[in-house]
Amino acid sequence: MKTIIVSLIILLGGYTTYNETALLTPPTKNITNFSNSTLEHTSDKCDVYNVPVSNSKRLNGSVYVIVLKKNQMNFKVTNTNETSNDFYMNSNFFANGPIGEVKIDGETKNRKKLGGGFFTSNGNSPKLYFNSRPNSVKNSSQTHLIGIKNGVINNRICKQRWAKLKTYRILIGKDKNNNIIVIHSGNGGFQTIKDVCEIGVKYGVINGLLFDGGSSVDVGLKDGFYYHTFQSVSTISKKLVGIHKPYTYIIGNFN
Repeated sequence: MKTIIVSLIILLGGYTTYNETALLTPPTKNITNFSNSTLEHTSDKCDVYNVPVSNSKRLNGSVYVIVLKKNQMNFKVTNTNETSNDFYMNSNFFANGPIGEVKIDGETKNRKKLGGGFFTSNGNSPKLYFNSRPNSVKNSSQTHLIGIKNGVINNRICKQRWAKLKTYRILIGKDKNNNIIVIHSGNGGFQTIKDVCEIGVKYGVINGLLFDGGSSVDVGLKDGFYYHTFQSVSTISKKLVGIHKPYTYIIGNFN
């Protein structure tokens, strides 16, 4: 993997530097401070928690847990204008295009692969499927990484060398009450796959899918006057150094 050092001006001011090689390093012990977690925002539609993550060999960081409450949001999949919606998050892994199925408003944009998991939606009640999904779904985004199934972390993938590397991660799942739970790294929130899945289980995720992490993580939420956004590498910086933005997003709008 090529080394990418990106110096960028963050939206609304300030700057930071990201080094992709530094983000993908062998694991050291994370301490996830659940007792110090804070409820950053709450409403009848969603909750947002900030979970501190500390590490003796890194600057402290945060992981965010977004709870999108049952039947409060209409979900779809898109490949354009993601930021115009109340919620968006990057989804499919990609190379020269998205990997796995992309289905938007009933139209197949990219064919599905064998296995993996599917985030699907025909409206207010999205569903997650493993290995296959019904033909009737109108919107679908596929990943090859299943993180949590029936409340149990997928330790088979957690044992892989690439899964033990610390980088920015993103997971979407459902809890027992059919709320959608999104867990994503914030600044300095470097996670292994097991790390982010453990946070998912702590916050009640029963089934969860992992989508493209690292420089791809791109999340936004607006609820009234509340705004929450995180990009691991800004759109401007991606263009400067030749990193393609994610091809596919899961989006939602409050009812």
